[in-house]
Amino acid sequence: MDTVSRVYRNDPVFFNKELHKETVLAKRPITPAYIIFYILFLPDSWRIAAGLAAGVFLTPYVTRPEMGTGGQAMMFVMLVAMGYAAFGIPARLITGKLKKWFLGDRYG
Repeated sequence: MDTVSRVYRNDPVFFNKELHKETVLAKRPITPAYIIFYILFLPDSWRIAAGLAAGVFLTPYVTRPEMGTGGQAMMFVMLVAMGYAAFGIPARLITGKLKKWFLGDRYG
């Protein structure tokens, strides 16, 4: 803790300990519903899902039968990375719509 924080925390004019206890957000219990909503509202989860879908559905179309397992795996990884990169803006739009739909006016 730096000196400035220590001074403000010990000075009742600048830092009210009782008020601080009430305003600090309480830790939420981690429940399955909390984890599901966190994943739904995270744009990276949508980007990962789109990348995996691109890899799974497009790899059979871009590989050849004479390619080895290493070549097919490399194509899969490349398609996953391209799907992840291409889905950045749509993922933000999806999470924005979901937040508005689920949270309504609380989403600001």
